[in-house]
Amino acid sequence: MSDGMRYDRAIIETLRDELRVNFGKLTAAGDEMTSAKDQMAAAWTGDSLTGFMGTYDNWRKEYDGHDGSSGAVHKLNEIAKLVESALNEALGADQKIGDGFGNF
Repeated sequence: MSDGMRYDRAIIETLRDELRVNFGKLTAAGDEMTSAKDQMAAAWTGDSLTGFMGTYDNWRKEYDGHDGSSGAVHKLNEIAKLVESALNEALGADQKIGDGFGNF
């Protein structure tokens, strides 16, 4: 028999905060990679540039699906949203229960 759902607010808040920080770091790294790609495109020509651009395009697809709709960045952002939503729902449920006891 279960004695109810339990959660540790501090742990969930820490997870949420770490996801936000790491999302920011991943986004910044993506911006740096795009800047480096632009510099390489200006400096290289021929087969070297073609090979690099193919590799960059493969990376970009894994990173954000070329448009932010998929890839690692999208997945991390979706996980962060789910954690935030779960925390808000748990806190809302706690508040409703606490309000209910206030009527006695």
